[in-house]
Amino acid sequence: MFDTHHPLKCFGSGMGLLLTALGSLRVALLGTLLLTIAQTVTAQTLTTLYSFKGGADGGFPSSKLTPDAQGNLYGTTSVGGVYGHGALFAVAPSGAEKVLYSFRAGGGSSPSGGLIWDANGNLYGVTGGGHHRPNSKACYGTAYELKANGTKKLLYCFKPPVNGATPLGGLIRDGQGNVYGITAYGGLYGYGTLFKVTSIGNETVLHHFGQGVDGVVPGGGLIQDAQGNFYGTTQGGGSYSGGTVFELTSSTYTVLYNFSSSGVGDGNFPFAPLLLDTQGNLYGTTGHGGAYDDGVVFKLTPTGTETIIHSFNLTDGRLPVAGLIHDDQGNLYGAAHDGGAYGYGTAFRITPSGETTVLHDFTGGADGGNPETELVWDTQGNLYGTAKDGGGHGYGTVFRLTP
Repeated sequence: MFDTHHPLKCFGSGMGLLLTALGSLRVALLGTLLLTIAQTVTAQTLTTLYSFKGGADGGFPSSKLTPDAQGNLYGTTSVGGVYGHGALFAVAPSGAEKVLYSFRAGGGSSPSGGLIWDANGNLYGVTGGGHHRPNSKACYGTAYELKANGTKKLLYCFKPPVNGATPLGGLIRDGQGNVYGITAYGGLYGYGTLFKVTSIGNETVLHHFGQGVDGVVPGGGLIQDAQGNFYGTTQGGGSYSGGTVFELTSSTYTVLYNFSSSGVGDGNFPFAPLLLDTQGNLYGTTGHGGAYDDGVVFKLTPTGTETIIHSFNLTDGRLPVAGLIHDDQGNLYGAAHDGGAYGYGTAFRITPSGETTVLHDFTGGADGGNPETELVWDTQGNLYGTAKDGGGHGYGTVFRLTP
């Protein structure tokens, strides 16, 4: 079964590019994002909790949602906010939305990836856009902390070439206050980095991508096992140029799997974060490849054997760039960016035997369209997520899928 021992922490009540092109796909933090339940979802009804207007409230949601114990959902948008460069928001169970922070062009812009928090209710995330100050070298992305009182602290400013550029996929935080993540570009070879930033803002690059066949352009963020090892994917490179699954221990970087250039038998170009079970198997998606070249859901054993669990066929979805979550029966849940009955994506369930059910076909209308991020559970078995587009104003939605 899946590893579910990481608790969901409560966010303090005082809290006052992806697909830069569809072919360059976009990013899982093991442990800080899911609530596990003991039931399997059957039929689903979608409710749009909030439709973004693209103004001060934000637009085009760019991160997975992070729930708190009261059922509030936290996330970011890539545009909008007071200054037009993205917003960090909370949506209440009633559907009321509140912008907690508006990003500025001069202070880190275009937030992406998921949010995490510490025990004191401080949130952590990344922006893909820069941080420009007079007489200083421009940043190409930032890592930041948003304190529970609403003030924002710059943790790190990425200044290529050596230390990376364009962080994606959110952060992982350890007990000492260090944060870990990936950049899609920069580093010694220009193809991204895996980094560590200490609580006082010192950065160490733990791996520079682009060293031969280690993979290039990581995009899906990181997960971490109980031993502290990191796992992730690269969108390209590897022995066959179709992308990789990798592991980084305290001393060694290892490519666990090389996706083929054609992707017919194994999928290729993974973008989404991985999911780890208690037997050490990794689960993920690829944006292309499979029997119909519409992407796959795959399983990778600790010995490096890959199995395609499902090949998408356009009718059940295409470009599954969102990460996977699970229930206690081992069923997997996710979202596809497009395809489905209306061409605007799907939410789906896949059983351990590979039986696939479309839980919702997005229409691109009031229910939203083109979902790109992981779903999350509540304790009643409802699923929540974001659609990047559509909704009442065309700037995306926060939705709930109810059993």
